[in-house]
Amino acid sequence: MAESNNRPSMELVSWKDVREAVYEVNAPFAEVVDQLDPSRQFRLYRARYPFGSVILNYEGVVHFPTPTGQLAPLSDPCFSSQIRDDLAYYNDVPAGVVLRHSLELAVKSANNLFPFALMQKGHIFGLWRTLDPSPTYSYHTSIPWQMTTGARCLFMLPKITDSVSYKKLYRARNIKLSLPQNLLDHYFLFKQLSEDQKNTDYWHTELIFFSMDWFKRLDDVNWLRFSELLYKEVHNKTQFWRNKFLFDVMWDYFSKELSLENINAKPYIMDMIKHIITIALGVVPGFGPLVNEEIAPIQLIQKDFIQLYELKLFVPTIIGPSYFQINESDPRPVYWSLQLPSYFETIPKPRSSKSTLEDLREIKRLIDTFVEVTHKGKIKGINNTPVEYCLNHVRFDYFHSDVEDDDEIRPTKEIPQDDPRMIFSMSPENNQFSTVSPFTRGCIRLSKLIE
Repeated sequence: MAESNNRPSMELVSWKDVREAVYEVNAPFAEVVDQLDPSRQFRLYRARYPFGSVILNYEGVVHFPTPTGQLAPLSDPCFSSQIRDDLAYYNDVPAGVVLRHSLELAVKSANNLFPFALMQKGHIFGLWRTLDPSPTYSYHTSIPWQMTTGARCLFMLPKITDSVSYKKLYRARNIKLSLPQNLLDHYFLFKQLSEDQKNTDYWHTELIFFSMDWFKRLDDVNWLRFSELLYKEVHNKTQFWRNKFLFDVMWDYFSKELSLENINAKPYIMDMIKHIITIALGVVPGFGPLVNEEIAPIQLIQKDFIQLYELKLFVPTIIGPSYFQINESDPRPVYWSLQLPSYFETIPKPRSSKSTLEDLREIKRLIDTFVEVTHKGKIKGINNTPVEYCLNHVRFDYFHSDVEDDDEIRPTKEIPQDDPRMIFSMSPENNQFSTVSPFTRGCIRLSKLIE
């Protein structure tokens, strides 16, 4: 692989060095910090990471840029004792602000991997444990999270498993990876394609890390506005998780209604529906086609697959994490696929389960039932909640590649008719939507219901 100059880096800075950059992405936060007028004692670290860098791995190890342009944990002797004291946040990711591009926080359960949070420019991260009343003895563990720069749960919509085309791409980029075994393996290839870039200003995530000194005076009267802003930030972003037990109670009432109507719902199907509802609530990301470079270097990836891999006909649509934001005037649709094991399961899906199409029909039937019993007032505690609002204002469409005339499931080829983003490409040579993608072979689209 060609040597890349797009390497990780980190420098010690003061608030005055970065205030303008922070104002550009999060002016309210910058205004509060400006009023503090912090001295250089309150150290900050401006860091940049190339696309696909693993900041936090599944073992709970946090990685920082070294002076030689590598990534290493704070235990590495290349880091000074000052840096260790500043950034060793209870062995967790330090608090900070995203200045450029994005981060993804993914969760790896026993069997699945799924996006938990997408953090874009202006997002303040690393607060949950930092503001915990007892951060050294906390429920918030750094395992099994993974934090990456850009999207981790990222893949190409068309199939990219042609061995002859792969050899062309591998030779051109001197990449040594086997054919992807599943959709989420595409990420490793995309990461290596990005690493081949020599331009230092190409795709990278830029962050500000706060040293621990910033959080030692939160009870000081002069720091109350700063403290209030941070606690409010956490409070607003944990509304669902603080009340999740009530969501689970609603779910128990729904399960009881199913029993009363002699509907036998499979546990793994119920797990899927719960996850779909949390996507509809905007709590966790679903998936959507990427049309800009905010979470991945899609121009590079699409260009390589058209010119080097020689992808024929199909648009090299790239799919990544995307929030469904129903309160926006024109929210972008998001998708979820049965072919992508991206949900938290209480009981693993049995290997002898029915076909994807039959599972898709059952999901539709149960979601329709959930909406119906909610309208009949049979779900206690759901009134005037985001769940009720969601069920009244979200449209669920179901797609599969093996149907034509069906009153329940729509053919996959109809997806781009309502969502032209699915045929977006930074390179216009290819213009055909891939109807044989594994992702769309049994997927659900969430969009705003037009009244």
